[in-house]
Amino acid sequence: MTGLWIFGSKAWSVGPTGLMMEISRFVRPLGNWSMPPPGAEDPNLFAGLRFDTIRRAIAIYLDIAYPGVEPPAAVRRRLDWPADLDMGRLVRNPPFERVGRTPDDQPIYGLRLGNVRYPHMKLQLQPWDAKDGFLLSVNTHDHALALDPSGPDVAAFRQLQAENHRLKLAIEQAWDENELPTFPRYLRDYLAQQVAAADATPEQSRREGPGIDPDDLACC
Repeated sequence: MTGLWIFGSKAWSVGPTGLMMEISRFVRPLGNWSMPPPGAEDPNLFAGLRFDTIRRAIAIYLDIAYPGVEPPAAVRRRLDWPADLDMGRLVRNPPFERVGRTPDDQPIYGLRLGNVRYPHMKLQLQPWDAKDGFLLSVNTHDHALALDPSGPDVAAFRQLQAENHRLKLAIEQAWDENELPTFPRYLRDYLAQQVAAADATPEQSRREGPGIDPDDLACC
């Protein structure tokens, strides 16, 4: 799921690596409307990450990335964790890797799981101001290579990128369908909250009497 997403006064950009950022924070808000920045804050980074959640996400990923075959031994070793391990601590250490930072300077972590054709694709965890404190995405990790447009391997690599992108979409959709924290789910929850706030505003305004600006009541 890539591109620019705009809903009301909020706008998000989702890049090919899975990095999500709220770009509407960088433009001047209209009227007295404002919003909190995305991203969980330390020291509670990934405090909502549960062992069963990440295990479910990994199982779904592997089923799609390795259909009918067992993942390589290197991938299985990366997943050999004790069941009582603190997930917040695990994410900050190998086998997880720091793969970038959010616009709010929070670290983004990835777990290299690969797929049957490409070993570098990652499950990615990005801090986000949402119920779980993070969002899941797939980083195809295939956009940083400098290719010679006239080289003999360009066509094959473009096919590989297309397959990686197909897998990314399939995995993220499966996560969403299994109620794991993804950007589409965040958007739906956000829109539902806005609709609920808009529906409640007239009634609340009537209860509290005159002098109440409905737009103020609907602010997030």
